[in-house]
Order: sequence, then C-alpha cells, then structure tokens
Amino acid sequence: MSEEAQRAGGVFIPYPLLAIMMGMIVTLGGGIVGMYVKLDSLSTTLLLRDADYQSDKKQSWEKIEQLQVYINNDRERLIRLEEQQKKGRN
Repeated sequence: MSEEAQRAGGVFIPYPLLAIMMGMIVTLGGGIVGMYVKLDSLSTTLLLRDADYQSDKKQSWEKIEQLQVYINNDRERLIRLEEQQKKGRN
C-alpha cells in the first residue's frame, strides 16, 4: 500500500483502473437503460398490433354480417321469383 492510502485509511485505486471501472459502470448502466427502452417499445408495439388486430377482426365480422344480410335478401328474392314462375305456368 502507498503512504497516501495508509494515511487516508482507505484503498488506493490507480486512475487507469478507476477509468476502466467507471467505463464498465457507464456501459452497464447504458445497457440497462437501453434494454428498458427496448422492452417498453416492444410492449407498446405489441399493444398497437393487438389493437389493430381487434379492429380488423371487428371490421371482418361486420362485413360478414352485411354479406349474410345480402345472401338472405337474395334467397328471399329467388324464392319469390320461383313462386311467381310457378304461378305463371299454372
């Protein structure tokens, strides 16, 4: 130990080692913050995709219901026309 460390009663850390440790701490902190931002962005993306999917699903069901109405109307019209043809032949 150096005389400075003995006088201060602490551990002497050379500046290059301190710089390496600080660099590692900053890098680790940046990585943690980056991961947090990435996860937050991912969850937002998933929520938006789910909302889009639900909207598309709702629109599809509305279109299907509308098509069912058209099909029923066409069937009723076809039945009426067939009945009119039968009455016309008789």
